Amino acid sequence: MTEGAPVRLTHPSHRAHSGVSMLRKTYRHRIHLLLLIPLLAVCALVPRLYVLQIARRDHYRELAARQHTKTVTIVPCRGKILDRNLHELAGSRLMNSAYIDPFKIPDEHKVSFAHEVSRVVNIPFDEVYGRMTRKGNSPLARKLSNDTVLALQDVSLDFRKRVANGAIYFLEEGKREYSRDELASHVIGFTQLDETGDNTGLAGVESIYNDELRGKREKARVRTNAVSVAMEPADASQMFSTYGNSVVLTLDDSIQRAAQTAIVQAVEEHDATAGMVVVIAVKTGEVLALANCPTFNLTDRRANPEQFRNRAVADSIEPGSVMKILTYASAIDEDKLNLNDSINCEGGRWNVHGRTVSDSHMGTGIVSAMEAFATSSNVGAVKVGMRMTPARFHERLVRFGLGQATEIDLPGESAGLLRNVRNWTSMSMSSIPMGYELRVTGIQMAAAVAAIANNGIYMKPHVVREIRDFRGDVVKRIEPKALRRVCSPTTSKRVLRLMEEVVVKGTGKTAALDDYRAGGKTGTSRKIDPETRTYGRSYVASFCGVAPLEDPEIVVYIYIDNPRGSSYYGGTVAAPTFREVASVALKTLKVPMEQEADPSLKVAILTSERMRTELEGRVPVEYLTENRPEDEVSSDTMPNLGGMSMKEASEHLANLRLPFEFEGTGVVVDQTPRPYVTLEPGEKVQLTFAPRQEYMGKLVVDAARKEAGLHNAAPVAFAADKTEGELMLMHGDEAQPVRLTVNQTSLIRAPLPRPNNLPTPETEATAAIETDPAVERKVNKAVAKDAWSTWKKEREKAAAEEKKAASKPEESAPPISESTAGTSTEKSDAAPASMYDVSDSSRTTN
Repeated sequence: MTEGAPVRLTHPSHRAHSGVSMLRKTYRHRIHLLLLIPLLAVCALVPRLYVLQIARRDHYRELAARQHTKTVTIVPCRGKILDRNLHELAGSRLMNSAYIDPFKIPDEHKVSFAHEVSRVVNIPFDEVYGRMTRKGNSPLARKLSNDTVLALQDVSLDFRKRVANGAIYFLEEGKREYSRDELASHVIGFTQLDETGDNTGLAGVESIYNDELRGKREKARVRTNAVSVAMEPADASQMFSTYGNSVVLTLDDSIQRAAQTAIVQAVEEHDATAGMVVVIAVKTGEVLALANCPTFNLTDRRANPEQFRNRAVADSIEPGSVMKILTYASAIDEDKLNLNDSINCEGGRWNVHGRTVSDSHMGTGIVSAMEAFATSSNVGAVKVGMRMTPARFHERLVRFGLGQATEIDLPGESAGLLRNVRNWTSMSMSSIPMGYELRVTGIQMAAAVAAIANNGIYMKPHVVREIRDFRGDVVKRIEPKALRRVCSPTTSKRVLRLMEEVVVKGTGKTAALDDYRAGGKTGTSRKIDPETRTYGRSYVASFCGVAPLEDPEIVVYIYIDNPRGSSYYGGTVAAPTFREVASVALKTLKVPMEQEADPSLKVAILTSERMRTELEGRVPVEYLTENRPEDEVSSDTMPNLGGMSMKEASEHLANLRLPFEFEGTGVVVDQTPRPYVTLEPGEKVQLTFAPRQEYMGKLVVDAARKEAGLHNAAPVAFAADKTEGELMLMHGDEAQPVRLTVNQTSLIRAPLPRPNNLPTPETEATAAIETDPAVERKVNKAVAKDAWSTWKKEREKAAAEEKKAASKPEESAPPISESTAGTSTEKSDAAPASMYDVSDSSRTTN
């Protein structure tokens, strides 16, 4: 401080305030700058944040997802194949397949690595080494067991310092498994490998329904850990979409196994080349079984290519006599044939258009159409076929499905062969009716005969019943499809009667079933020698059968190719196979067996032992009784007076106040006007009377006409094979004995089991019926006294004739005895004529 200068004193507070002011001036700008920098930084980040969070949000999310997830391929799981009862026939499971990445294997270690790998997978070294030296990844071994997978992982671990991780990697692939080996192999078919495993169908249902079965390949993203190992499964909805649908077949595994076993046994027993059997449901067209021999194992398909052929749909044959089913059905439906028509079989040889048609069983003369069919007469079949024009016959065969594919849902179907009618020759009509000059497949013939059995309705054959998803819910149901009518219901019933004759009396007796009525047709056709192009010495034995005849459920068609055993006829080679297969099929389907009839039923009782064994239980009741309306007829309508006495008829006519004339004595057997027609005022009524026995016999003849489908005025032609016997007919409350000679076949239709214990007839006291002592029969109590006396007289007369015949052994008509009573196939060559033996010579075919 300068001396003398004034001293300026300040207050301490003033000094502090001055210091703050100086500090504010010094750091103010710096503080502002510090505050501005973060603000500017935030402002600079906002656009970037906008880009990251809004503008390119999806892009950066995807980049982040790639670091924490990866894309995996979901291998499709092929659907199952099930039988009609949902028993599994084919399925799939996922297995690991090994692949090689050669870029991760150093060249100096490929040889040693290949040696170890080939040892584990049991593949030659050269093959493994070759895959390691290729460019690009390639499969090493597919569908490996868990043990093999673990062993390969151990090899990779041993070489971890020399070979990069992932040199051998694993992918899941589907493996097709067939749990039943050879069962239904030709229907199921098989698959081949694709990029997802066994997932491409090559044959059978596996091929036809490949799109339904194979499923869909999907890709999904899953979360991974730091080393890219998935930490969670794929989304359930994506997994479900990879499952293929399951296919439910119409086959029944029990029926299929029975058919397959039976056809293999038949082929082996008769030293045949091959065989085939088809079982088809009559009412739906569903194929219940389809078996071929030889066959192949679906699990190990190292077989001869011939074994893969589905002969039932791919091979066609000349059907031989089985074709006669269609020939007779066509003629009947064209109204060119009645079952009682007489056919001259020319002794088994007939020359037509320069060629000789011959029968296997010679000596057949003039017989009924039923007998010609039952004995499989070629001459008879040709004559029946010639009753139609070629054009109409061809049209009928086309309607039966010949010459065209059935469009069954199996691959490789043949259409067979049926030439256009314009290309038929003069000999075609002598060949085609008996099964030559055309070719059919097994499924064609089975479907055609099934149509006849189905009241004439042709159902489309098929082997798949429904499609189900992986949960078991039905996605699609294949409904039975009726395509067309091939014949009338009446024709159907008549053809079934013809087929029953074959099994009961004809060439197919070995096909008879124990618990069901069956019908069928045998066939034996010669094969063309491929070298000489002529018919050689090899044959095809066949049989086509229907059961049960009351309400047909199944048709079974069998053929055995080139049997070289002791016999080559269809009746001995193929018919027994029908018996085995049909028995199992009907019981598996739970078709009711024939039941005993209610004893209270009014049925025809056969009192002659021979008549009983021939016709027992086969006379239709409704054909042996009068059809009288329960209500009274009006005053201007002619009543039915049949069977009435003169007194009863007079009372009815007196109420109508009509003039009338009587002729004869007994009961009314004929009347004019006919019953239930409208009467003209003052119209005269004429009544013919005859013994009651004749009236009852007239009912039998009318029944035969009705059964044959003939009008009342048409005569009934009986076959030469006639049976003499006594028939007890139930008529109202009366049992009337009738002695008559009837055609056996004209009264055969549905079986009606005979009741065992009916009450005995009585007059003033109970009288015993003299019948076979081994079988006690009784009839209704309410029998008219005159009827009983008539029956006793007839019995006494018959006994006298038998006694007289026994004393003269040189006569040609031996009496019916206990020794012959049980022989159902015995024929009476000299049966006595009676008023009920009606013949018809006007329909004899020359």
